[in-house]
Amino acid sequence: MATTDLPILAAAYEAASDLGLRLDGEVLIDAAGEPWTMREFSAVVAARLGYEAQPLPEPVQAAARPNRSLQKAMAKLTQLRASLGNRLMAASEHAYEEALRRAGVKVGARARSRGTTKAVQSAARTAVVAGEGFAPLLAALGLKEADLLAGAFSTYETQARAMFAAQLARQHAIVRSFGIDPLSVLPDDRASTDAASYLVAGLIALARQRLLGKRENTAGSSDLPGEVTGSIPARLILSAIAINEGQVRHIPGRTPDDIPTLARIGAVIDQLGMGLDDALSGSLSLEVALAQVVLERTPTIEWEWVHGFYGEPTTEFDPHARLDGEVFTDRNTDPRLISDTDWPPFDVYFPRDHDTCTCEWIALIPEEEPESEDEAPSLF
Repeated sequence: MATTDLPILAAAYEAASDLGLRLDGEVLIDAAGEPWTMREFSAVVAARLGYEAQPLPEPVQAAARPNRSLQKAMAKLTQLRASLGNRLMAASEHAYEEALRRAGVKVGARARSRGTTKAVQSAARTAVVAGEGFAPLLAALGLKEADLLAGAFSTYETQARAMFAAQLARQHAIVRSFGIDPLSVLPDDRASTDAASYLVAGLIALARQRLLGKRENTAGSSDLPGEVTGSIPARLILSAIAINEGQVRHIPGRTPDDIPTLARIGAVIDQLGMGLDDALSGSLSLEVALAQVVLERTPTIEWEWVHGFYGEPTTEFDPHARLDGEVFTDRNTDPRLISDTDWPPFDVYFPRDHDTCTCEWIALIPEEEPESEDEAPSLF
């Protein structure tokens, strides 16, 4: 082995470790469960070494259109976000339920081991079965509030951080394939730590609200209006993804019972009360920013509504379900989007107009007439 190969091998090893890559047969799989091509991985290694990888040219088709590669890139970015959202929702549900179970085990074990009164033991059994109402029992059991969830989300936070980091690295590789500095439209890898911290803080707040009855926590209740899927509000997951893409940063809650807030430049917005303008401009800003840089202009964009983009809800919200597959150019005044219900409290419907919504916009750029037979090489 040549000595000059050592830095390359070291960079490759570090990149594979950071992304949680494993070899499944002949395919590289990252921490988020997404496959990687060797070209994509090589681009990440090259960037760590300080130079750009030269992607192999794709075969040029006779009727190639100037923005064909851009369309494919935007579709890939959107698909990656959907996949990450679905995986995070499933993992978050599991981590949340496991945290509640572990808290119940602690309470039950302490009630049996301290020679407590029959009344306390009975109350503890009732609380464990219900998964809530632990606050009045803590003093009698010699427990503190923090004991219930101590370390409950540590493993999950490590897994979530690896998933966010793998996602961000894929996005960097896609942007870099157009000869664009990824940091011009995306954050560095510190955002992945921020996103994971935000998500865990939100899960802890939800679990504390449930276990201790600090406030009404109806997440996942079938009595809620709108779409319902599981116990974790979809907006908590999607806000963490927005942090990972550099759209917002999180501000810790004042107490462990508070879900963190989000901050944009010069503004703070409530995580569970995001306004219309923020929701419209939020999740697809990466795709739009990439299109603007690649085309060197503000492109004409059409927006397709996809119902259940981040997972089909167990309970549907009919006004959203009816919009599935509809395409819009004006998301503020199109008559199809005008609300005809009293809830949610907005004049028009839009993805994430309520906490548990799993709908999304897909940004579409209409194809243009071909100007050249040449097209930029692509990762897709």
